[in-house]
Amino acid sequence: MRRRRLLDVICLAVGLLVVAGGVYIHLADVRMQPVLSGSMRPAFSPGDLVITESVPLSSLAPGDVIAFYAPGSNVATLHRIVTISDSGSGRLVTTKGDANSVADPWTGRLSDPTVPRLVAVVPWLGWLSQIRLLIFAAAGLALLAVLLLEIWRLRRRGRPLRRSSAPARSVNDASR
Repeated sequence: MRRRRLLDVICLAVGLLVVAGGVYIHLADVRMQPVLSGSMRPAFSPGDLVITESVPLSSLAPGDVIAFYAPGSNVATLHRIVTISDSGSGRLVTTKGDANSVADPWTGRLSDPTVPRLVAVVPWLGWLSQIRLLIFAAAGLALLAVLLLEIWRLRRRGRPLRRSSAPARSVNDASR
């Protein structure tokens, strides 16, 4: 009984930590995305998970790795800033992948007040970000199951246990 109770508490704690982590990630504007190409080797490789945090545009400097949309692309690119300059409606940047021999062929215009900047790299866990919704759903279901089980146990404890009565004797048994 004690082990089962401990397991329930551990499941509940893990579920709450996952939910709290999800809320923090959402509120802190932290993003996770898998690395799809090798253009930033050795900093990170395909299959790694990169974590970015939105920072003010004014805080960017050459050498920072940022996530941005290259002209004509709908997939975020993570490359290192080579040069940065002010323009009337934002900042102009040239970028380069660490594994590439030349800078990217475009000049990016950053006009949003914040830009995702690399915070951390988690090797080999990029595939997890592809299933993170499934992970959060599973954690939520596990938390719900533990809560329902505890409610059921509490209700069961509140009821008196029925004791089965002795089986009724038949007429033939009484005559013996």
